[in-house]
Amino acid sequence: MTMTKHCGTCNTRLPLVSFTKDSSKKDKLRTRCRLCDKRYRDRPENKTHHKNYMQEYNKAYYNKPENKIKNRDNCLAYRSKPKNKTRAKYLYNQRRINNPKTIMLYNAKSGAKQRGLECNISIKDIPDIPKTCPIFKMELKTGDGVLADNSTTLDRIDNNEGYVSGNIHIISWKANRLKSNATLEELQILVNYLQEMNK
Repeated sequence: MTMTKHCGTCNTRLPLVSFTKDSSKKDKLRTRCRLCDKRYRDRPENKTHHKNYMQEYNKAYYNKPENKIKNRDNCLAYRSKPKNKTRAKYLYNQRRINNPKTIMLYNAKSGAKQRGLECNISIKDIPDIPKTCPIFKMELKTGDGVLADNSTTLDRIDNNEGYVSGNIHIISWKANRLKSNATLEELQILVNYLQEMNK
């Protein structure tokens, strides 16, 4: 004989499998059946209320010091597993390949924050990635995860300004490395010195 339970909302006796589990109840089942539960959740006012409730609940839960430590330890334990390290590296490289401008923007904001520079650019401000370096004319590579001479980098045209619209371009890592944070006058002095030394 199939065990049944009375749904207080639709006033119907239904099999136990029609009810969601609830450990707080005496019989470990909710008082509403699954169908009534769905109808209740699908109401617009209940969707908004549930969303706001969960946001406040999660905020309060994760702001507790003991839960912050627990969450941090769980993340460290997960990331320390070899298979998860490999997967994380794979996913990061995929993001570099599929969204190179996003990675450039992230690196620009991170570098600007460390050096105290202005950075108000967005994805739209980053120019299209050229096939070759505009300085050394070498073919550019994107998203291989290894910084090489022909890797694409986002560079500031004028080193006296930050990462702002109109002051950025994409060049190779080799050109960016040689240019560094030197001014045009400093680079000219270096060229003149090397020319004199090589006579």
